[in-house]
Amino acid sequence: MLVGARIELTARIDALGFTAHPGQQGVVQEIHTGGHYTVRMDNGRTQFPRRTEMTSPGSRDSQLLGRARAALAQLSEGPTAPGRPDGSDSNGWSTGTPEVDRTTLAWAAAFTLLADHQPDAQLIAYVAGADAVLREEVVRGIATLQSDLAGGAPVDHRFTRCAYCGSHGGDPTFPTCEERGCPPDYEFVGHDHGCPVCGGATWEPDWYGEQQIRYCDGLLADALPPAPPGGLARLLRRA
Repeated sequence: MLVGARIELTARIDALGFTAHPGQQGVVQEIHTGGHYTVRMDNGRTQFPRRTEMTSPGSRDSQLLGRARAALAQLSEGPTAPGRPDGSDSNGWSTGTPEVDRTTLAWAAAFTLLADHQPDAQLIAYVAGADAVLREEVVRGIATLQSDLAGGAPVDHRFTRCAYCGSHGGDPTFPTCEERGCPPDYEFVGHDHGCPVCGGATWEPDWYGEQQIRYCDGLLADALPPAPPGGLARLLRRA
C-alpha cells in the first residue's frame, strides 16, 4: 500500500474515540514502521490500521471477506466464535479451544472453500466448518481442508489455485519481519514472506505443464530400446 492508495478495512479499528468497521473505506495518508498506517476514512475520521487489517477495494481478498461478512450478517452471527471450556477441567477455568476470529482472510477462505464445494448445504454449516478448521489448525488448516475436499490427495498448488493467497505465492496479509520472526538482517534485504498455506508455490499451470511434458518425453526416450543400424532404410525398401 502506498500513500494515496484507497483501502478497505478487514477488521474493526478503534482509535481517537471512534470505531471503524470492516468494509469501510478510506485513503492512506502516512506509512509508519512496524506495518502501521494512517488512513483518512471516507467519513472524515482518522484511523490507524495495520497492514494486516486492510486490503484493496474490489480485490479478491475484499470479495472473500465481503461474502463472509454478508453470510454472518444474514445468520445474525457475531465476528467471533467463542472458545469452549476444557472438558477435563471440572471448574471450567481453562479454555480447551480458543476463540476464532471470523473477520480474518483465513476464515473467509475456509468459508468460501466449503460453500463452493457443497453449495446446497445450509449456510450455518459453512460457518461451523470454517470455525472448526481455524480452531484446529489456524491458517494451515486451509491446506488440510483443500486437500480433504480433493479426496485426500495432496494438492499441487502449481496447478491448483491456493485458497488463501489466490495464486501469487506470497502471504496475502503482508506480515512484517517482526511478526514472522525473521532474523534481524533480513529486514534490509527486501525478501518476500511466502504463503503459509501453499508454501510460496506459484500457480503457473501452462509453464509447469509444458515442463512436465518435456520431462515425460525424456523418460520415454530413455526407456525405448535403441533402433538397430540401418533398420529404417530396410523398412523403407520393403515399403
